[in-house]
Amino acid sequence: MIDAADPADAFGNEPPNNNGRANMGSYGNTSEASRVVAPPPFAGCLLTNNVGAGQTYATIQAGVNALPPTLVGHSCVVIRDGAIYPEQVTVQGFANNGSSITIMADPGSGLQPIVAPAGGSAAFNIVNASVNIVGVRVEPTAAVTYGIYVSSPYVTISSVSVYGPSLIGATGIVTSSWTTVSYTSVTVGNAQGILLQGSVMTTVSYSSATNSNATKPALYLSGASSSTIISVLAVNQGAGCSAARIENGGYNSVSLSSFTASGAGCSGLYLNVGSSNSVTQSYLSGGYVGVYLNNSSSNTISYSTMTGNSEAGLYAWGSDTNTVTQSYLWGGNTGIELVTGSDSNVISVSTMVGSTGNGFYALGASSNSVTRSRIWGAAVGASFNGGANANAISISTVIGAGNYGFYALGSDSNTVTQSYVWGGNYGAYLITGADSNAISLSTMIGNSTNGFYTFGADSNTVTQSYIGARTAPCWTLDPTTTPSTAAP
Repeated sequence: MIDAADPADAFGNEPPNNNGRANMGSYGNTSEASRVVAPPPFAGCLLTNNVGAGQTYATIQAGVNALPPTLVGHSCVVIRDGAIYPEQVTVQGFANNGSSITIMADPGSGLQPIVAPAGGSAAFNIVNASVNIVGVRVEPTAAVTYGIYVSSPYVTISSVSVYGPSLIGATGIVTSSWTTVSYTSVTVGNAQGILLQGSVMTTVSYSSATNSNATKPALYLSGASSSTIISVLAVNQGAGCSAARIENGGYNSVSLSSFTASGAGCSGLYLNVGSSNSVTQSYLSGGYVGVYLNNSSSNTISYSTMTGNSEAGLYAWGSDTNTVTQSYLWGGNTGIELVTGSDSNVISVSTMVGSTGNGFYALGASSNSVTRSRIWGAAVGASFNGGANANAISISTVIGAGNYGFYALGSDSNTVTQSYVWGGNYGAYLITGADSNAISLSTMIGNSTNGFYTFGADSNTVTQSYIGARTAPCWTLDPTTTPSTAAP
C-alpha cells in the first residue's frame, strides 16, 4: 500500500513525491516503490503532506502525524480546501534537526480553512519548537481554554484569525519566547486576547486583539521582556479594564499602536511594576486614564497621544524616573497626575490639557520637571499639593483658565523659570505651607485678581519677572509670615 508503512520507517530510498512515508510491502523504501500522484512540494518545503477532500490526509492532525519524527528538511502540512476541521491539533515530539514545520492554508486556493474544536484545551497546542501556523481560522464550536497555545520557542503565527467571543475561556493566543505573531486578529469575550507569558524576544505586529473583560486585558505582557509590539490594535470593551497591560516586565517596546478601553474605570495602557519599557508614536485612550503607571520606573513615552475620559491623560502612582516627551495628554479632569512618591519624572516638549481641572497635578510627588511644554487647565494650570517638593517648571506656558495659573499648597522648594503663567483669577497662588518656592525670569498675570499672591507661605522669591493684573494689585504678600520677596 502506498505511504502506509510505519511513520518511523525509513523512506529516503523511495522516488520523489513519497510524502515522507514509506510504502507498505516489499517495495517499501526502495527505488521501485510506487508513487502517489500529488501536487509537488511547496517552494521551500522539502516535504509536503496534503490535507483535504481527495488529498492524502483527511485531517490536519493526520498530516502532522505523518511527518517523520526526525525532520530532514522544512516540512509542510498544506490544507488544500476551505473546509471546517472539527479537531484539536497538537504538534510535539519532533526532532527539528535544524528544520521546521509549517501548517498552512493553500495560498493558491484563496480559501481559509477553519479549525473548529468541539471543546478541549486549544485548537492548536504547539509543544514543539520551530513551528509555523499560516492562513487558518480558529473558531471553536464548544468551550475551549485557548485558541492557540504555544509552549515552545521559535513559533510563527501569521495571517491567522482567532474568533471565540463566548467559547474561548482563558486566552486567544498564548506565546512563548521568540514567538512571532503578525497579520493576525483575535476576538474573544471574557478572556485575554494575546498573552506574552514570561516571553523573551517575542514580536507582535500588524495584528489586533479585542475583548470585553474587567480584569483581563486585550494584550497582556506578563513577566515579558525585550519583546516588541508594533502596529497593534488592542481594544477592551469591558468596564474597569485595560486594553494593554505590562506587568513585571522590562525592556519591551511599543510603537505605532492603538490601545483603547473606553469603559468606566478603564486605562488604555496599564504598567504595573514595569521598568525600562518604551512607547512611541502610539494612541493610548481609556475611560478613566490613558496611561496608568503603578510602581513603574524608567519608562519612556514619546510622540504619543494619551487621553483619559474621566480623569487623566497619564496617572502615576509611586512611579519614578519616567520620561514623557513630545506627546499630547488630555484628561476629562487632569492632563497629567503624579501622586504619592512619583518622583524624578521628566515631561518635555509636550501639551497637557485638563478639561475640567488641572493641566498638571502633583500630590506628594517630588523632583519632577516640566520643560518646553504647554500646560492648560480649565481650573488650574499647574497644581502642587501635599508635599510636592522640589519640582521644576521651565520654558513653558502655564494657563489656568478658570482660577490659578500656578498653585502651591503645602509644597516647598519648587521653581518656575522662563515661563508664562496666566490665571483667570490669579497668576500664581501660594498658600499654607508653600515655602521657599522661587519664580524667576517669568511672566505672571491674574486676569481678575493678583498676578502673584501668598498667604501662610514663607520665604518665597520672585525675581526678574513681570507681574500683572487687570483690576487688582499686581501682587499681594501675606504680612503675617516670614517675608516673601518680589523683585524686578
